[in-house]
Amino acid sequence: MRDYPNRIYPLMYDDVVRNLSRHTRNVYRFLDERIPAKTLKWIGNNARRKRNGTMIATRWQDSLTVHKNEQILSVCSELFGLLRLAPDSE
Repeated sequence: MRDYPNRIYPLMYDDVVRNLSRHTRNVYRFLDERIPAKTLKWIGNNARRKRNGTMIATRWQDSLTVHKNEQILSVCSELFGLLRLAPDSE
């Protein structure tokens, strides 16, 4: 984002699943484009599955153990450092 200010729109999967319509509209607004009717129809059809989508998107939060989280942090620490996501780089 530092190298390309105002050209990157951050999205989090969990947030998009929780509110697909809002995030889709925000992305199209960011791109200064109109949302195609076909896309709006697709969103409407998928809105019925929102509850299931939210459950799937957040299921990992209930099943991730402290040990598994520590393993992920260890294995990915170099990447997190490069992305400046490491706790010590904040």
